[in-house]
Order: sequence, then C-alpha cells, then structure tokens
Amino acid sequence: MASVLAAQGRFGEMLMHMREAVRLQPAALYFRTSMAAGLFYDGQADLAHRHLRDAVEVRPGGLLRSLLPGPAVCHDRAPRRGASRE
Repeated sequence: MASVLAAQGRFGEMLMHMREAVRLQPAALYFRTSMAAGLFYDGQADLAHRHLRDAVEVRPGGLLRSLLPGPAVCHDRAPRRGASRE
C-alpha cells in the first residue's frame, strides 16, 4: 500500500503506513530506508537524513545482508589457476 501511495505522490499517507511497518519490524532496513525516502520526498530532508543514519546504526556490519531478500550467496565462476575444467 505504501508503494502505491508514494507512486501517487501521497507521501503523508505513505509515511503513516511506513511508520507502522517500522514499529512492527524496527530492524527491517527495507522499511526504514523506504521511510527515509518518503520523508525526503515529503520535503523533510533533515529528518530523512537522521532516520537513515539511525537505520544504518541498527546493523552496522550487515547493511547489505539485511537489504537482500534472502541469504547472500556468492559464486566464484572464474576457474582457478591450475584447476581442471571438467
């Protein structure tokens, strides 16, 4: 719902939904960063900056991991020197 409201430029209503999402899941960086974007587009840049800075402090070592929808998995597809290419 918040995404639809944001697409319609109804950022005040979007922020109402995002505040509830953040209240229910305070460590979910997707909700927190979306709320910061909504604050910015609503003309509250200073508050958006503070909110984003606080959101990053929730998981200082795992920002990328917490933004991904599932476990982060890296696959090295480059052949290693000396390895057979079977």
